[in-house]
Amino acid sequence: MIAGWAWTLLNLYLVISLCAILFDLFVMLTADARQRAQERRSATLQTLLEGQLTRVREGREPDERLQGELFRRLRHIDSVLAFCDLADGYSAAADPAFARYLAQSGPLFARLCRRYGGSQKMYRASFAWLLASCRQDIPAAGPFLLACAADRRSIYCRENALTALYRGGSQDAVIRALKRMSQEDIHHSQKLLTDGLLSFRGDRMALCGRLWAEFSALSPALRLVTVDLMRFLNADYREELLPLLDDAGTDDELCYAVLRYYGRCTYPPARARMLRFLAQPRRGLWEYAAVSASALRFYQCEDVTPALLAALSDHNWYVRYNAAESLVFMGLGETSCAAVLEGPDPYAADILRYMLDRRRLADSAAAERGGASLAHA
Repeated sequence: MIAGWAWTLLNLYLVISLCAILFDLFVMLTADARQRAQERRSATLQTLLEGQLTRVREGREPDERLQGELFRRLRHIDSVLAFCDLADGYSAAADPAFARYLAQSGPLFARLCRRYGGSQKMYRASFAWLLASCRQDIPAAGPFLLACAADRRSIYCRENALTALYRGGSQDAVIRALKRMSQEDIHHSQKLLTDGLLSFRGDRMALCGRLWAEFSALSPALRLVTVDLMRFLNADYREELLPLLDDAGTDDELCYAVLRYYGRCTYPPARARMLRFLAQPRRGLWEYAAVSASALRFYQCEDVTPALLAALSDHNWYVRYNAAESLVFMGLGETSCAAVLEGPDPYAADILRYMLDRRRLADSAAAERGGASLAHA
């Protein structure tokens, strides 16, 4: 006989399971209806937008009545999501009429920004994505995007707003957003920031120069992003960055970023600093030696190889790994490494032998691929 409390729990479980099944059925049955409703919204918005674009192509101003209808519909988030797809298509096709329409629709976007400025964060993020889908600088949306970029509560608001600024191609707007993030100590993903700046639609080299001009006003995280941007763009800031390595007060992470920069953008005066960090890391931090060991592979000078061979005996595995990888990258053969391979340090011999074997396997695989390509040809 089932106890009363057990029977109650069983019935409660059955009721919850039945409710879950009914909810799933409801979602399945209404999915088509929701899809059709979204298609109708898209069709209506496209009709309204095409009407405005026709006027713009004819050299006329957008119709205020249609602008009012667009505003009424874009107050709802479902229509915002539908408009994102439309805007993305027009902007991706580089339709000049759409670009002119956006330039003439400042009042409409200003009203929508006021409408969504006080909304919940997901609605703000969605509207910021609408602005990003337009791929054009819309000055009327500037204050809204700046506020979203400094929203510490939602990464979606920040990232969508920053994407809109990158796609807008305005250096001033991007610099204002980054400076505000620095002033308000807003933490954002370093990778997202770097990738976003690399996608900037304007002159990226000029943007790099603007960031360097504002370097002292940026937060430590954004200074890292700036140096990484310089590295990926191969921007020539070799002389400007070198004093950062000589200043003992420079943030350690920023020094690592500068060392990586010199690994890509070689600069002979930087070699002496890297050799010093490899032998005597600043404040005993192994990262200085590890990054220097990796960057030195691009400096094939007579004093580099002995320094890297000595680093194979470092107590830190990452330093040994990077030093061995750099030596093999520089083309050092087993004959030149005999003293290490047959020496008393088993850790140095093991890591160097591993790198040599890995290069041998890579060469064999490349030769086999080349042979197969010739056979097919």
